[in-house]
Amino acid sequence: MAFGGPALLATSLVVAEPAVSSNAFLRWIAPFADVERYTYTRIVDLPDTMVVAMQEYATFDIVLTEASRNRPEMAMLRWPGGAEEAHLQDGRYPMLLPQFGEETRIDVTVGDHFESFQVLPTDRPAASQLVARVALPPYLELPDPILRDVRAGSLGVVSGSSYALEATMIRDIASASVVRTVGGRARPSEACDIDGATIRTSSPSLIEPESLSIEWTDTLGLAGHEPFELGVRVRVDDDPVVHTEGAKPDSVLLHSTALVFDVKASDDFGVRTIGLEWEGVSILRGAEAITRGEKIIASGEPDSQQLTAMATFHPADLGIAPQLVKLRAWAVDALPGRERSYSQVLNVRIMTAEEHMIWMTNQLSRWH
Repeated sequence: MAFGGPALLATSLVVAEPAVSSNAFLRWIAPFADVERYTYTRIVDLPDTMVVAMQEYATFDIVLTEASRNRPEMAMLRWPGGAEEAHLQDGRYPMLLPQFGEETRIDVTVGDHFESFQVLPTDRPAASQLVARVALPPYLELPDPILRDVRAGSLGVVSGSSYALEATMIRDIASASVVRTVGGRARPSEACDIDGATIRTSSPSLIEPESLSIEWTDTLGLAGHEPFELGVRVRVDDDPVVHTEGAKPDSVLLHSTALVFDVKASDDFGVRTIGLEWEGVSILRGAEAITRGEKIIASGEPDSQQLTAMATFHPADLGIAPQLVKLRAWAVDALPGRERSYSQVLNVRIMTAEEHMIWMTNQLSRWH
């Protein structure tokens, strides 16, 4: 009877619960084998380590499997100094983890299922460097891209430029996407190129402003704290600015001498050419005709943002008869079809030797 009673009980358990019995038998005959303990409550496996954002609340679900024979109304989490419980909702238990600042062990209890995992608080992935490589329009003939730091969330480019945005993060990135908004209309999300901790995205030639919103998730499963927003302004290529130095607005010039002065021009990308342009205003004492003309005095390189040249205006060499001439300097940049930019007008009174002598005599009388 002492032997038959337990034997009958064991046989009844084997018949009634074969899965439980076989699991117990395997664990008994192989105590050191990796045999999972049978439970009536079965949940989807939890990770050994759960990465959460440093000092932020985190949510996750404990999910019952279809094979779970027991469906408890409540699940419990416990950690040193705290606990959290959740009620069953559609086969899952929504859990809220508090703000952790250091690695913590969490114990999970769901019915007869017991499990533990580690919580590893980690900083969210942030950008350590944000750079835009701007390729200028082909007409500027400046092949090297311009680097711009865009951490402030703003970028200005000249119309017709394209750019590539490169973001270097503090950890390797698993996925990243960008949404462009052009003319107030958001375009479909685009996947970014990823190389370790570097995210890259590029844009075609721009003729109107756009904005970008970039989101990313690192290899630990953490997303950035918030999307990176970049506003891209598109501006026109500015006109060059040109002025003269060393010449009076009103000058008297002997026909056989020269007026010498400096012409200075500047442009946001490069001054290509500077020159002089003149036009007669009135004929003095029988000159044959009013004269118009121009000449180039200097040419710059594609990247010559400043260009200075000495200008010589010699009426006799240029075939200009004595007369009143309006003289001005001009400059052009590389933009196709752009009109010239001009300096202020210089009024130059060109005289013969006789006229110049009379004028000098009159000046001397006035000074006297």
